[in-house]
Amino acid sequence: MKRCWCGNEALEEYSSQYRVCTKCHTLVTKYDVNDSLYKVSDEESDFYGENYWAKGMLELSGLPSLSALVDAYLRGRVPYWTENVLKYAKLGGCVAEVGCGLGQLQYVLKRIGYQQLAYELSPDICRYMEDTLGVSAHCGSFERSDKPYDAILAFDLFEHLLEPEEFLSACADSLQTDGVLMMQTPCYDAALSYDEMLIQKPRFKELLRPEQHLYLFSRESIAEILHKHGFVNVVFEPAYFGDDYDMFFVASKGELCQNTKDEIDEYLNRQENGRLVKAMIALQDENREWEKRYLQADRDREERLHNMQKLEELLRVNEADREDRLKQAQTLERRLEESEADRAARLEQVKILEQRLEKSERDRAARLEQMKILERHLEESETDRAARLEQMKILERRLEESEADRAARLEQMKILERRLEESEADRAARKGCNTGNPS
Repeated sequence: MKRCWCGNEALEEYSSQYRVCTKCHTLVTKYDVNDSLYKVSDEESDFYGENYWAKGMLELSGLPSLSALVDAYLRGRVPYWTENVLKYAKLGGCVAEVGCGLGQLQYVLKRIGYQQLAYELSPDICRYMEDTLGVSAHCGSFERSDKPYDAILAFDLFEHLLEPEEFLSACADSLQTDGVLMMQTPCYDAALSYDEMLIQKPRFKELLRPEQHLYLFSRESIAEILHKHGFVNVVFEPAYFGDDYDMFFVASKGELCQNTKDEIDEYLNRQENGRLVKAMIALQDENREWEKRYLQADRDREERLHNMQKLEELLRVNEADREDRLKQAQTLERRLEESEADRAARLEQVKILEQRLEKSERDRAARLEQMKILERHLEESETDRAARLEQMKILERRLEESEADRAARLEQMKILERRLEESEADRAARKGCNTGNPS
């Protein structure tokens, strides 16, 4: 289908078979269906014909016959449904059940004084109810009634409806002012994705039957559609199959009242089969209590088994860890032995080093003494050097003076040489003159 019951066409992928409405969060089948689905002219080929029960439901339940299936309902959900009808509906009132299946609930209600009318699509199944169970059945879809009902029952029906709003509108018009609508339908958890549902609420997957479960409501979306059609008061009872699977609720247009336990007992005690039904309900309640205890015990067993598995795993890990630690301890012992041997060798080396250190210390003391002597010699040498430096300075000054004096003497010698040359020249001149005059 392309749109949700609320008219919204914005549908998001949920699974391979369903989409989810982005507005009211209802699951919507991907199958394209029309109202011909509810017409039964051929009991074998039409979807809700006799074969729906004679084959489909028998295969699902694993039972051999329709009679065995009726008995299974009477042992199971029928006492639960009857208990809630007695609790919320007018005692002995007029009750219509839409999609009554094989008429098993109507069979009980008729025997405790209720005025009953059952609606079912298959003519063969309606005849089966009338002939086998004595149930008054109307073959066809639910119709508005001129005589309002005190209660309308729709158990495991609402998810099959193509037009759920039309059905609720007809129910609202067909109920007394203080009448009640009782329904049981799958409970979709809108907070979980498909993958999360498979982990946290895996039983819900059994209800994903897209060819027949057209809309799957959450508590919020069922309350929304009920309020839209005037059912302002809604009470959810503990679901027969569990809140992770389906939901059971009672809705009314006015104040929702309950019959007291005393009123119910008094009423049943007046009915021909009332005490039998009381016993059936009591046995059902006891059975459900034992089921709760069994489930709790089973959960405890599962938890203990899980804890035992965890302990076994921890033990296995601990054993493996112990083996590893033992190997590590053996390795450490070998390393310790090697370390001790190495430590003994190092101790021997330490002793040798200590002896060498003592010798080195003695040698160091001798060298220190030598260094002190050398320091004294160095001080004396430095003192002597300083004296020699002073002497050198004096000698340098004297050398400078000597150089200056030498330079002066050289100058004098040059002067004397020039004067000697002049003298030699003069002497030569005079000698020449003397040679030129005859005697």
